[in-house]
Amino acid sequence: MFSFDRFSTTVVLALACSSVTGATPWVSPSSYSTHRIHQIGRSFTVESYHPPTTYKTFGEGLDDDHAARVRRDGIESTSVAFVAAQIGVDEAAVDFRSGYEGASGHFGYLRQTHVCVNNIAPSTPSVDIDSFISEVEAQLGGNFNDHSSFEYLARADGSVALVHVVQIRNEDTNAWYEAIVDAHSGELVSVTDFVADAAYTVVPINHQDPTQGLQTIYDPANIATSPYGWHGDGSGFESNDTSGNNVFAYSLVSGTALQSAEDLSFDYAYDIDAAPTDDDNVKAATVNAFYAFNTLHDVSYVYGFTESAFNFQLRNFDKGGAEGDRIPNVDGDVQNDFLIHEGAHGIVGRLTGGGTGRCVSTFEAAGLSEGWSDAMAEWIHWDSNAVTDFVIGAFATGNPNGLRRYPYSVSNVTNPLRYSSVTHLFEVHNVGEVWANMLHGVYLTLVSWDGWDADFKTNAASDAGNVVFMHLYMDGLALQPCNPTFIDARDAFIQADVNRYAGRHFCLLWHSFATRGLGLKAANYIDESSVPARCRPAITA
Repeated sequence: MFSFDRFSTTVVLALACSSVTGATPWVSPSSYSTHRIHQIGRSFTVESYHPPTTYKTFGEGLDDDHAARVRRDGIESTSVAFVAAQIGVDEAAVDFRSGYEGASGHFGYLRQTHVCVNNIAPSTPSVDIDSFISEVEAQLGGNFNDHSSFEYLARADGSVALVHVVQIRNEDTNAWYEAIVDAHSGELVSVTDFVADAAYTVVPINHQDPTQGLQTIYDPANIATSPYGWHGDGSGFESNDTSGNNVFAYSLVSGTALQSAEDLSFDYAYDIDAAPTDDDNVKAATVNAFYAFNTLHDVSYVYGFTESAFNFQLRNFDKGGAEGDRIPNVDGDVQNDFLIHEGAHGIVGRLTGGGTGRCVSTFEAAGLSEGWSDAMAEWIHWDSNAVTDFVIGAFATGNPNGLRRYPYSVSNVTNPLRYSSVTHLFEVHNVGEVWANMLHGVYLTLVSWDGWDADFKTNAASDAGNVVFMHLYMDGLALQPCNPTFIDARDAFIQADVNRYAGRHFCLLWHSFATRGLGLKAANYIDESSVPARCRPAITA
């Protein structure tokens, strides 16, 4: 990844790839940043691999003319020239993948097209798709959707394989995989999992579940971000159910929820005393999912997750990016923190690595993704500057302590998780708790320092702490490398502040991360609490 404007430049050099080295029960901590095991069904596993990434940031930028050049020559030419010069190769050896202009800079995503290996597979395939596709469909429980390509794939042993890349999808079960198959042996060697597990009577977006009350909300769509509302797509057609340009929400039992009265009225009240399978409860849950995901679309759009930044929309209205990819929500839910968590996975997957959807595939990166998703659910929940401990999933689990092992808290007694805790965690959600709790501390610090703005869901121009947090969240995702580590994610978050706010929160951020062991010299999951010299001693609000 590569960003120009101030000129705070970020460069990431890695070949996006995966491989298999044999199924094992779990990945050892030494491989968290490069490997991940995918459990598919009860007995089928595939281990993916991504080579280590070198991530470099330039703080306040370089003393050169790149800012002028990107305006003159464009993102592709400028970023290719810069990266080639940085790594000492010819420009022909650098492949530009994607790029866009954001509020805090221009972003380019590139890869080096050649690697230093002695064992590269022949470029002519020995097997074609027809010879293996039936077996892969059976292994992954879906159907080939006709999306395919040829690629070279770096493997853990240093070799490079020629592979078919095909997509396998099952809309009934919400399964969607990118299958990577050796083009000479026909073996499935890796997968990328693309799925992150009017008037509307709903759980308001800042409430977590129906126990906090239902509300009928009128015309919640933001016309600046959804110009044809939530039910139109610009073609002249407007749906009367829970489908639209941004989201397609339906129940496996009853399909989409139709309007309960004319003029897009969706008045289905959820009864917490009735079974979740009650017909009205199913419809209420479907409407709530439609509302929650559309709200997340509109809010994230305000903070830069737009068409050109690879967001999810059926039609993009000539604003760049790929079309035909609205959020395919399979089933409804009335637990908003779960819905926002799942929707945030899509944002993380698209912004990290330039829209490939492949760049949170290692164990550590997948754990970070779980943390970002919890942090998004927490951020959208707050309705004042009073930041207390946060619990996720209390309603769904029936447990006041929620789904996670500890509430998110700045208290080391309430939540003892630190950077070093990762070595004892063998499940991605558990790793995610470490990162989410760090972000909880960052959020509290920023709100304590810069205050809180009630219009944060529609106005991203404020300098309030909650608005600053989401800008750094989004910008950091776009700045970080493919398959980031904790160190990379921290550095990208801090670099985002340098790019957008000229480093106004630099020391606040360093101190916040350092309190949980992610200090200046932290590495290899060993806690360290130092901060840059300019940030000593600690500052206080």
